[in-house]
Amino acid sequence: SSLSFQMAFALRSSTSTLTRVSPLFAQRTAFYLNQVTLAGKVGRAPQVITFPSGASVVKFPLATQTVFKKDGERATKTEWHNITITNPDLIPFVSNNVTVGADVYLSGSLNTQKWVNAEGQNRQRLEIVCRNDFKLISARPQQNQNEEEEEEADEDEPQQE
Repeated sequence: SSLSFQMAFALRSSTSTLTRVSPLFAQRTAFYLNQVTLAGKVGRAPQVITFPSGASVVKFPLATQTVFKKDGERATKTEWHNITITNPDLIPFVSNNVTVGADVYLSGSLNTQKWVNAEGQNRQRLEIVCRNDFKLISARPQQNQNEEEEEEADEDEPQQE
């Protein structure tokens, strides 16, 4: 029957391996997974958005790279992802500590935002909504204007021997 042609697989998140699931189990049970895990570089300073209800989110683009061979040469492809952090406990941390170029690791779910623009065209945007799993791997130090001026002044001063 058709069961012999069906094969269902479930992703075991702890080991990232595929495990065969019984076709009878798959037929009787709805199995859905909407999970994305990314590690990449922040492309723009995180932007905090506060809604009239008082709830806030923080948004930023994240770049990831895929390395592959093309015509025998090493090549890379950069993908940009729209990230939205919704956890109220993470928002202050991300807005205060994450800068452009920082390496981050996060897990979330895919969400499609749909709207109609001013010209009446249907638009959509795919985003990754991160609720809990966020790690700042390495922060890119950001110098402010005063530090840069102090460094320049130090270079112009004669050194004592």
